[in-house]
Amino acid sequence: MKKVNLSSTLLATMLVATVLSSCQKKEASSIGDESHTSPGDAKAEVYRFQRSGNTIQAYYRNHLVDLLEIENGMYLLGGDVVLKREDIRMPGDPRTESTTNGVAWPNKTIYYRYDNTASDNLKNHVWPAATQMWVNAGLGLQFVYDQQAVQPRYIVLGENQDQSAYSTSIGAPAGSMRISIDLTVYGAGNLAHEIGHALGLEHEQTRHDRELFVLVNTAGLTPNWAYQYNIKSNATPVGPFDFGSIMLYPSQNNRLTKLDGTGWPTNRRNPSATDILGINYKYNITSYTSDGTYELTTQLISRKALQADNLHDSIFAGAVRDTLAQRWRVRHQNNGFYKLTAWRDSTKCLTKSNTGIVLQTYTGVDSQLWAITPSYINQYFRLVSKTDNKLCMSLDTTGVGIARPAVATKGFKVDTAQQWQLRKIQ
Repeated sequence: MKKVNLSSTLLATMLVATVLSSCQKKEASSIGDESHTSPGDAKAEVYRFQRSGNTIQAYYRNHLVDLLEIENGMYLLGGDVVLKREDIRMPGDPRTESTTNGVAWPNKTIYYRYDNTASDNLKNHVWPAATQMWVNAGLGLQFVYDQQAVQPRYIVLGENQDQSAYSTSIGAPAGSMRISIDLTVYGAGNLAHEIGHALGLEHEQTRHDRELFVLVNTAGLTPNWAYQYNIKSNATPVGPFDFGSIMLYPSQNNRLTKLDGTGWPTNRRNPSATDILGINYKYNITSYTSDGTYELTTQLISRKALQADNLHDSIFAGAVRDTLAQRWRVRHQNNGFYKLTAWRDSTKCLTKSNTGIVLQTYTGVDSQLWAITPSYINQYFRLVSKTDNKLCMSLDTTGVGIARPAVATKGFKVDTAQQWQLRKIQ
């Protein structure tokens, strides 16, 4: 699965084109990724800082993240994303436009320029090979060369000799962002990883449900390196944990392994199916689930449907009966969050409470809003609370009343009781 920021976010398809002038496009390069990948593609992408200070917490994209202070007043996020002071907001600072803009590229078009460090090899071979990996994914985004330097948002592509591969934004910037790579160490696959950041993807190993799938051991690492393995609680998991993700770091003995202690092959050849899912979800977040009337069912031993008890404003799961009590109006509200209203009473909707999930009159508070994200099982979804993206709607299958289990919010588990299928009725 992929991780995406839901607050200002969302993502979709991709056709790549390079442009010779501001009005004239040429066909996407036919160069495949195999010709310009290298053994370096198996390396984790990092920024080799010259000096470091403290690890701090600050707001990026309106979410609290862990950062490392580095040279020239800059900050390092996750090992390979370099941020300036104006990109972040310290606790207590007033909000600024630069910290809230961005994430999804307008019209799914990524503009780019080159700086004077970019070699012909990067321009003519490695960059086309990296973008071709995303083109082959069939996502429908366009990479367009901003030859006339007129676009307000763009990537500046360059090279370094510091053994670094890094970018300066997760998602579209408010203005410009930079991607830089040392081609003596890294290849096109690593550049494709950095493109993933530019599109809005984060590192797979930092998703908040990772402990269900991997072991992370930072013992022996210095604080200025261990921080990059911290969970990013702001990012909501999309789909299953993806051991084939182009955004996942290589497995390392005793540091980053599967639960059974084994590793995984590193993928820097192409975006995986769940990388594509994450982009598709992010760029279509306001319409990924279309508005309509739905029946919601879980795949337990016997299938259960979400049902409203309007007499008591309570929610439970009952045997599927195709009744009006099991129908829900699903309507997008903002930034990928939905309200689910009972068919029998259009004034009342699913609401997270201290005791579970109940029906309450809709007032627009966060406890009444839900993200509907792809789950661990194909064609199933999680309903994630806006109040806490680590909690999702789940059946309570313990104790009494299993025939009509109650519904509550629980932490993520590999459990069919919290994975829902949405059948659109109208």
